[in-house]
Order: sequence, then structure tokens, then C-alpha cells
Amino acid sequence: MIRFNYKKLFNLKLSASYYFGSEIFSDLFLTPTKACLTLLSKYKLLTREAANGRAVLYETVSPVVATPKYPIPQAENFYFILKVANPEFWMYADVQGWKKEMVYFLSNTSFNLTTNQIISNAPLTAPIRFTPLIFSYEIGLQTKQGLLEIRNASAVLLKTILIRSLDASEPAGTKLPVTIDLSGYPEGLYQVRNISSTGTTNENVFCSPDFSPDALAVVQMKYRTGAWTGVNTDQQYKIIINNRQSNWLYDINIRNNTTLGILSTDLKIVHIPTTEPPIVFTLVTTSHNFAQFKSNAVVDHWQRPFRLLLQNIAGNKTYMDPLPLPSPFSIEASGGVLSTRVIVTV
Repeated sequence: MIRFNYKKLFNLKLSASYYFGSEIFSDLFLTPTKACLTLLSKYKLLTREAANGRAVLYETVSPVVATPKYPIPQAENFYFILKVANPEFWMYADVQGWKKEMVYFLSNTSFNLTTNQIISNAPLTAPIRFTPLIFSYEIGLQTKQGLLEIRNASAVLLKTILIRSLDASEPAGTKLPVTIDLSGYPEGLYQVRNISSTGTTNENVFCSPDFSPDALAVVQMKYRTGAWTGVNTDQQYKIIINNRQSNWLYDINIRNNTTLGILSTDLKIVHIPTTEPPIVFTLVTTSHNFAQFKSNAVVDHWQRPFRLLLQNIAGNKTYMDPLPLPSPFSIEASGGVLSTRVIVTV
């Protein structure tokens, strides 16, 4: 019987700061593109779903030797598509600017090192266009002819398209749809350079037959360090989804209760931290039976519990323990500032 011996080459590991323990569960799923599967097959690599991500395995020369049976002798790009399975992801994750037919382009900066690598541990920002290999691109016409250049990720010129000038009968701002055909090229990152009389603009576009309008991100695993030896195996390449942040507002309504005798100016909110950073609240508005508190800085939304107490200034009376916590599902935006409000009556 023929035996095949495999070891892990690397893990693409997903995690979310929002969850206790950072487990992503099944909120996101990661799949290789068809071209990636072909490339994996070329080097006899296997890919498997793993806990919170995906693993890639390689065949070894023997059960006790980690040397690859089919080494990778040249630079290669392995692409994976990241999609959202849980709609609540959009409520707790710090995802900025995404819309359909856009993706965040995430890539490793090194390979085959001795330590785990972070691909992303920041808010997801600046998405790029995601298209098939043949797609339509709109160009604003100018009074003079322009030029559209298509370049690969290394800025090598692949194609040029002459853009006609604005006709006298056309209003200013007229846009011309241009078909860009990259069907003879591999999937990957391309640059569309628009050279016109008003200047030059560059836009990065990821093109793939696996185009999906609802994809969240494209993950590029670059192999760049020369002939892989298989020595430093089972690396984790981590994609950490940051949680949303907002100012926390507490509106405290005080009943007309002479027994308690609560004064709005005699209230404070106290945070009893465990492992999370301390949160400080400032009294920003008061009236006869109303007090509003605001966090001194934006606060991360976590699934883990926080303990907040509503007390008097002296700290010898507690009116509510714990206070209800703001929800990332009710964040409001005003003037570019994100806030979450909780209304409490005592």
C-alpha cells in the first residue's frame, strides 16, 4: 500500500477581537480560487479547512524527514477569497468603506521565517475594485484625447487604450465605458492608469475568474524567498479582525424620588476592569433630573462583559451594578464621530 506523508506548510488563521478568546467561529470562510487550486496541485500541495481558517500541507520525502518531495523553485502567488457568513459581522467588525464589488487586498510581507506572521491587525480600510478578467471601466471624457494604461503588479505595461476627446455635443462630465480584456493574463493585482489633460490617476484592481460581488477580501500568500526547503513549517499567518470602536454615552434619567435623594451632579460611572483597559467617564451634561456621561476616549466593543457601576461621587452608594452595556449594533454616526448611547432610569 502506498503511503503519503504530509506536513503543514502554513496556516491562514482568522480571528476577531470582538469575541472572547478571539475565535472567529463560522462568521467568515476562506476558499482558494480555482487558479490557486491548480497551483496547489502543481506542487502536490493540499488545502484543508482548519479551525478558524485554512491549512496548506506539503508532501515530504519520508515520514521522518521534513524535506518537500516537490519543492517550489520559483516565486508564486496563492490567492484565497474571504467571505462573510454571519451578517452580524458587519455590526461588530471595524470594516470601513466596503461596498459590493470591492475587496480588501491582504498579503503577507514575508515567507518561510521562523515565527508566525501578522497579515492584518488593523481596521480594514481602502478597499479596491474586484472584477472578472474582462470588465467595464468608466472614463470621464476631456476636451483632449487621453490614454488608458493597464499594468501588472510590477508596473509592467501590458496594454494601452486610446480615449477619445469630449465631443462638442456632449455635456461636461460625460463618461465613456471602456472594456478592459485581461483574459489572456493570470488572476492578480493590476493597475489602471488614466492619463488625461487634467492629470494622471492610478487605481488598483484585482481581477479573477472567481469574481464575486459580495467577497470581503482577497488574501494573497506570496512565496518570494527562493527555493523553499520546508525547514520552517507550520507557520501561522494571522488575519485579525479588529472590533468596532465608539464613544460610549450614558443618559441617566432620575426619578423624582425623595427617598433616594439622587442629585445629577452627585453621580459618577466607575469601571471595574478585569483584563480590558480601564474606561473613564466624564459628566458632560446635567439638569435637575438628568445626567449625561461620555467616555474620555473611544472604547472597543467586545463580547466579553464589562462591569460598570453608577455611584455617588463619594463612592459609598451604588445605584446600579452593573450598568447595561452599549451594543455595537446601535452605533450612530454624527459629524464623522461614532457614538453608542444607553438610556438608564434610576
